[in-house]
Amino acid sequence: MINKINNYCFYISYDGLLDPLGNSQILPYLEGLSDRGFKFVVLSFEKVDREKKLINELNKRLKSKNISWIYLPFKKQFLGYFRRILKSCYVLNKISKNKNIALFHTRGILTAIVYLFCRLKCPLIYDIRAFAGEYIDCRRVSSNSIFGYGLLFFEKVLINLSSGIVVLDESGFSYLRQNFKRLKAEIKIIPTCTDTKKFPVLEKLSENKNLEYYRFVFLGGARFPYRPDLALIFIKKLLENNINCKIDFINERDHYYIEKLCNDFNIPFENYDIFSLPQREVSTHLVNYHSGLIFNTSGAWRKMSSPTKLGEYLAAGLHIISLSGIEVINRLSKKQPNIFDVLEEINFKENLTEKKLKEIVNKISDPFLSINSRKLAEANFDISIANKKYKELYDLLLEK
Repeated sequence: MINKINNYCFYISYDGLLDPLGNSQILPYLEGLSDRGFKFVVLSFEKVDREKKLINELNKRLKSKNISWIYLPFKKQFLGYFRRILKSCYVLNKISKNKNIALFHTRGILTAIVYLFCRLKCPLIYDIRAFAGEYIDCRRVSSNSIFGYGLLFFEKVLINLSSGIVVLDESGFSYLRQNFKRLKAEIKIIPTCTDTKKFPVLEKLSENKNLEYYRFVFLGGARFPYRPDLALIFIKKLLENNINCKIDFINERDHYYIEKLCNDFNIPFENYDIFSLPQREVSTHLVNYHSGLIFNTSGAWRKMSSPTKLGEYLAAGLHIISLSGIEVINRLSKKQPNIFDVLEEINFKENLTEKKLKEIVNKISDPFLSINSRKLAEANFDISIANKKYKELYDLLLEK
């Protein structure tokens, strides 16, 4: 057995800890594992425009948890990805001279190459928060390109090398079992989770029969594969059917793009708003809505994803409207049809009939909706579930 006190886990993420995703899907897990006795050296890539004050505050927070944090700048530049990889290798080699790295935990394929370049012998946890094929689904690379082939090949190598693998959904687990017959790695299904206890319980506006208007929220990214354009088509159809409503876009970096879409679709100014929120305020803000939109285009690999906002919407007690194709939502919607409305992306506008819109509004007005949504979140997406599974995986690999 390896003594955790004298050894470190090296955690590397291409996403910044100060990004919304880092705040919601990296820090809670790291802090949870640190509270359970694991020591970390964390390397992340932070946007160059992050305020020094925020960096200092986070550094202080991590030190209080006995987590050493090293960050490298993330900026668009010629051969930027390769430069970041080389810098990561340099940092890791320097750290390993003074600290014993007993476990290497990589979040995603873009940082996993560091494990190979540095020729590490410690166990590898390949945390597949997105399969490499998602770059093809998201149209970032072509399936016929050298880079596309390279990503898929490299992922196969990593999967076979891994001592532990984390996937987001049962569909990802099935994919690995069907395509890697000799896989020996321990596999954990850990969806994107949230601290459900941080979401206050408020009396829902939807319980009021004299409802003035329905409030919808579109949280997170706005560029493809996210579809704010379809969200605006949905809102416009509601308005055309005399269903008063408003949509808020909570987004960090795409405000001008979203505003242009609103203007292109002739959405009245009073029926939309666009703003950003610190991650710590999201939980208290989401409870004020009736329904959360998950309009993500799916694909062969994206169907195995688990949107962060799924757990957050449910924990806030919201009704959920989603595009079809994401396996976890398809599965939950069949078990809890009163909480979900799953819409087909093909012929999206034509499918929004008057009858369908009334069905959606009736579900939103269900007085038991908030309670049922919260129960579903606690059972499937609470952070305690994720931290327990991560601890089990760490313990298993460190004891070998």
